Amino acid sequence: MTSQTAVPISNTSWREVANGSEFVTVSTQAVTGFFVLLADSEPPIEQDVAAAFYGKAGSPVSYSNLLTTDKVWVRAAVASMTVAVAKSS
Repeated sequence: MTSQTAVPISNTSWREVANGSEFVTVSTQAVTGFFVLLADSEPPIEQDVAAAFYGKAGSPVSYSNLLTTDKVWVRAAVASMTVAVAKSS
């Protein structure tokens, strides 16, 4: 079963958008991009953007086969925006 949710994010902090889902895709229609990080600690620090994947309109970020302890964190690259988070378990 797949569910999709619109999640508001900002560039001032990381936001957990999924945890324990087997498959997660984060996407946006916005011109500005976002960072996505897979971690089991909470919350990531600002410097963790260097290890994160970068997504933008037309370039979603996906993870599959996640462990129940894995958490997906998202942060906006420039300003506040909304991302779509699709999850299936």
